[in-house]
Amino acid sequence: MDGLPVLRAAAAVSSLSACPELGLVVVGDTSGTATLVDLASGAVRRKLSSEDPILSVATAAPLRAVLGAGGRAVRESSTVAVWDADTGEMRAEMKYKKLVTCLIFVPELRAAITGDGAFSQEKPQGRIVLWNPDSLEQHLKLNCASTVTSVAWSGADKVLISADRSHCICLWQPESGAKLQEIRTDAAYVAWLIAVPPGEERSTFAYSLCGFKENIGRLCLHRGGSEQSGDFDHPVLSAVFLPESPVVACGLRNGDILCWDLEARRSRSRSVKMQSAVNCLALNLVRGELVAGDKTGAVCSWPIAYLLSD
Repeated sequence: MDGLPVLRAAAAVSSLSACPELGLVVVGDTSGTATLVDLASGAVRRKLSSEDPILSVATAAPLRAVLGAGGRAVRESSTVAVWDADTGEMRAEMKYKKLVTCLIFVPELRAAITGDGAFSQEKPQGRIVLWNPDSLEQHLKLNCASTVTSVAWSGADKVLISADRSHCICLWQPESGAKLQEIRTDAAYVAWLIAVPPGEERSTFAYSLCGFKENIGRLCLHRGGSEQSGDFDHPVLSAVFLPESPVVACGLRNGDILCWDLEARRSRSRSVKMQSAVNCLALNLVRGELVAGDKTGAVCSWPIAYLLSD
């Protein structure tokens, strides 16, 4: 089944953030554009621009705001911005002397959270920074051993979860900054992303391990202290838990989107395909769809019911 075209971005899609409360999905791309698309109609509401390639976007429903981080690896610096979701007006912007690799907003903390780092061998350390989303003032910094590749929030456990290039998954207490747990991952892979299930399922998250040189990938499920994993023929660049099911949708570097059944511990037969590497996935819960963005700039969607009809 071909995906329903949602948008053709001007460059590679780097990040997606869907927000039912605001009724929009934000598409960030490496041309420096964040496009706001209506979740119900699919119409483009407006486009926001940054002077740098946008690497990550997030939505902040309580603030009716869109957040974006853009940067260039060669400079190892970033621009972090906050826009009004209704008017497109920029509320705040600042230059940041690290390359921001990921960005989320956590309503419970009323905080924007970034992961950063450097790709030069001389400066391997990365950080997680909690920001005031109104002023962009930093109010907590958590040090990681290497460049942070992903950060996620577990609402059920009230903890931050991070992955970094030192082959480490960490769980953090956000108020104190205490490191609660450290999980060492297979050193043959890069720990690439974190996915957290919706709802109140505690002590559960998934993370992907990517072997970019070998062109292989692995998805690991951490649940209650135990782990299971599944191997893929290509790196898993993106993943999201599908609602009301034991299934994680996985976007691969070759353009495939596969559905991994956590209970059966196998890939389901139903799969779909993008033109190129699936850099990001998001859920449109208004229309009951999975949304995907790829390296060519294509954004497409599929009914979640179709993906689960195995």
